Formats: sequence, structure tokens, C-alpha cells
Amino acid sequence: MKVRTSRKKYYSKPLHLRKHDLNVHLSKELRNELNLKKRSVVVKKGDKVRILRGSYKGREGKVVRVSYKTRKIFIEGVTYQNSRGIDKPIPIEPSNALIIELKLDDYRRKKLGIELKPSQEKALTSAQPTKRNEVRSEIKEPREPKKEKQTQKQEKQTQKNQTQKPEAKQIKTTKQATKQQKAKEEKKGEENKERGDKGEKKESKEKGEKS
Repeated sequence: MKVRTSRKKYYSKPLHLRKHDLNVHLSKELRNELNLKKRSVVVKKGDKVRILRGSYKGREGKVVRVSYKTRKIFIEGVTYQNSRGIDKPIPIEPSNALIIELKLDDYRRKKLGIELKPSQEKALTSAQPTKRNEVRSEIKEPREPKKEKQTQKQEKQTQKNQTQKPEAKQIKTTKQATKQQKAKEEKKGEENKERGDKGEKKESKEKGEKS
């Protein structure tokens, strides 16, 4: 395979396949503790890691962010100051790190086939879920039927009508009365106009006949 073809495959790889490039070796102590046959696992946010190579060799910290696009890891405490004096995280290659502690979710435990001790299970059950992806202990209440909802709405409307102030009702009635009076006056005016027009037409006809 030519170099340009391999480079093209590397840089045009889809995101769901790039996670295989983010595998990090597990420490021997961790493998013995969890009875794992695997030597490496895909890094996730929350795993504790030790840096093995580079200027930050020997530092330990939790993984703050994992970039699938650039295939880099960002570790807590490994930062530099920019020209404005702001701390920025330094990207580190996963091949230069070693996992010391795993963040064990239900999905990850099942995938790796890890069986927890009773003390560890109690600690996990007592911890409250903080993210949407974690399993929620709360049971959802069953939905109410539509008819009951409609009856509740009607009851609320009746309560609102009952709790309305009498002053507001009086104002509404006075406004309606004034509107009705105006409409009656307008009708009377229109009728008077029509009568006047008819009288004028009759007078003009009589004058025409006399002439």
C-alpha cells in the first residue's frame, strides 16, 4: 500500500471507526483487580490516567475531554498559559498514557464482563445519577387518560370563574350595556334617515304632478 493511500484512509476515517485509535493500555494492577484479559480499552471521560512519555511524564489526572476528530485526550491539570494568561488544555496522544482507574457504567461493565463485589455494588446504588445517559432509579408515573385531563381543565376554569372579583363582573356588564345602547341609537338614526328620504321623495313627486 502506498503512503498516500494509507494517509488518506487515516484522515478520512469516519468518527465511529476513529474510536479504535483511542485505545489506551490498562495498568497491571487494574487488570488483576478486575480480572480482565484485555490489555487496552477505549478511553472515556472520567477515567484516571497516567502520562508515560513527554515533558509531562509521571503526571496523573482524570480525562476531561476526548476528541474523536483529532484523536487526542485532554487531562485535568495538564495545561499551558496563552498570551492573555488563560489556562488552556494540552492535547495528549492516547498511546502516551496508561489507565489507572476506570469509570464503570452499567454498559461498560456488561461489555467488559466485570463482576463487582457487594461493597462496590452498594456504593454504586447509593450514588445518585447525574447524567441523562446514566440509569435513573426513579420510576415514571403512568400517563393519565385524555378524558381525565379534560375534566381537570374544566374544573380549573370553573374555579377561575368563581374566584373572579365581583367588580370585574360589574365592569363587564356595564361595558356590554353601553355597547347595546350605542347599537340601538345607531339603528334609530338609520331608521330616521330612511323616513326623511322617503318624505322628500313623496314631496318631489307631488310637485312634479302639480306642474
